[in-house]
Amino acid sequence: MKLGILLALGLITSAAYAGGDIVEPEGSISEISNQDSQDNGLFVYIAGGGAVLDTDSFLAPNAAFINGALDDTGTVGEVGAGYRYSKNIFATLAAQRTILDMVDIDNFYASINYQFTDVVANPYIGVLLGYSQLGWSESPHVVVANKDLSSDGLMYGLQAGIEQVLTENWTLFAKYQFIKYDHLMDIRSSASTIEHNYGQNILIGVRYAF
Repeated sequence: MKLGILLALGLITSAAYAGGDIVEPEGSISEISNQDSQDNGLFVYIAGGGAVLDTDSFLAPNAAFINGALDDTGTVGEVGAGYRYSKNIFATLAAQRTILDMVDIDNFYASINYQFTDVVANPYIGVLLGYSQLGWSESPHVVVANKDLSSDGLMYGLQAGIEQVLTENWTLFAKYQFIKYDHLMDIRSSASTIEHNYGQNILIGVRYAF
């Protein structure tokens, strides 16, 4: 379908004369071809930014958390690959790590996104679904009855982003993510607990399209 449109436009362009000179209409065939190369295909990307987490905690009487155990801000990095099915639809597979003072959260997820290409900054929205794993670098509590310092489970969420095409292959983008998960650190048989409920990320990155 696209090939037929391009051939038709090429014939129309070749037949357009003004004073014997060929007139190339606005949106030339070369520009259209470049745009089509951005519309579909495989891409990879890397991004980084900041994260804010929502945490709930319960502390037993005469007990204490280690300094830094309730940290709720950190850095986040992500690498991924994706495929653009059309100018409006693309999907990604991503690996993401959020780093706090005593906690690392690894997310592995897929996303499906819809992009508004006729709007300034090419905004897009998407949904996320995947697997999340949390690990403590050390015990968050002075006395720990439950020695398991890890948690894992389903994660899901939403994202919204904008992007700017830099060259035929390179694109700059920024995105916001809301990610829901349920990581519970059960300390002293529920006498004290720390729960990470959801995270909010802001990332900036670059994408390379093949």
